[in-house]
Amino acid sequence: SNGGVLDTTDTASNSSGYIWGAQLEQASYPTSYIPTTSATVTRAVDALSIPTGSWYSGATGTIIGRGQVSSLIQTDFGATLFNFNDNTAANYLWGFMRGAGTGQTRGEIVNSASSIASFLGTNNFVANTASTIGIAYQNSNFAFSAKGASLLTTSSGNVPTMNKLNIGSREIGGSNRYNGNIAMIKYYPLRASNAQLQLLT
Repeated sequence: SNGGVLDTTDTASNSSGYIWGAQLEQASYPTSYIPTTSATVTRAVDALSIPTGSWYSGATGTIIGRGQVSSLIQTDFGATLFNFNDNTAANYLWGFMRGAGTGQTRGEIVNSASSIASFLGTNNFVANTASTIGIAYQNSNFAFSAKGASLLTTSSGNVPTMNKLNIGSREIGGSNRYNGNIAMIKYYPLRASNAQLQLLT
């Protein structure tokens, strides 16, 4: 962060310097820098939104997300790992943890405001333990896996038109934020086989 550096070559006994931007962390991992002056400042929510580009395939693809939470109870309906969308609630592909205390792994795909798939995983998140969710997509060929559990699939519906990837929040108003640590998001512009998807999670 924006810290100063002491001159280590100066050996005079009365040398002094300034260091700023230091931040102590209670957790075992660093978090983003919080610039302050004389008053306490609440950390802004970290939010990441990436427009799709040449790296993205609208026809076939696989996305994997890995993260952990300290609590299985979240503020919103779900704690979002990843959410492909078109900046509306009409078209999206969503991987998340149900935030009501069960830690259920979930996946949902919606095209033109109609549900294509609603996957309810059987291998739940555990507090303070990293968990992985994956969704593979292709027209009439969708699959979901979480933590290596048996796949859930559906063979109907088309891939929604999507032009943005949100990490840690839903497509509208930053809702359903992931209140935890996201360690990894991987995207492949091809539809992984069911066996590969299960291994990736």
